[in-house]
Amino acid sequence: MFKFVYYIFRLIFLPFLKWFLPLFSTKASLRIKFENKNIDDSACSSFKEINKQADYAFEISSEGELQQVKPIILKVLSEGLLVEIIYCSDSVDKQCQSLFRSYPNTLRILRLPILSFNPFSKLNPMKWLTAKSFFLCRYDFFPELIFYGRKKSVMFNLLAGTLKNIGHKGKNLLFRNYLSYVYHSFDKLIMATDKDKE
Repeated sequence: MFKFVYYIFRLIFLPFLKWFLPLFSTKASLRIKFENKNIDDSACSSFKEINKQADYAFEISSEGELQQVKPIILKVLSEGLLVEIIYCSDSVDKQCQSLFRSYPNTLRILRLPILSFNPFSKLNPMKWLTAKSFFLCRYDFFPELIFYGRKKSVMFNLLAGTLKNIGHKGKNLLFRNYLSYVYHSFDKLIMATDKDKE
């Protein structure tokens, strides 16, 4: 039910976020240009397109998160396993592109479509991802990634989990309910500190 409502909401706002907002916001314009790189980037070709399924998938939102999960990514890539990376920030673009050049046959990468998200696009993470073991890092819980992780066929993991920086958002009842929904979605949680575990 939540997924259906979310998709309707995103479809309604898609024209505004993708075409109207960038006319008035430099940040939005740059974000759309960043996300549009997915369209012609061969590194984004899904394993589905070559009838393969990834072994592991990772979502990365920042350089700090990449440094936390990079040893795991390099280990599984060095073993010849198939890996998918979804990333949010242009600050990690160069590093992800560099990783792809080192492992072009076993790695696929995708810039997370935030403003240009379309449920019907093949670049919708729900359609793009194939991995049966999916890792999020820290606390960036984008609904479309949670929907994929909640699939019964997917082992859903949270690395370095924390509620740090939630701040005033944590006082909002709707947000607290969403956090509860998210944390109950994971099969395995590895928290950053004992305080975060509490």
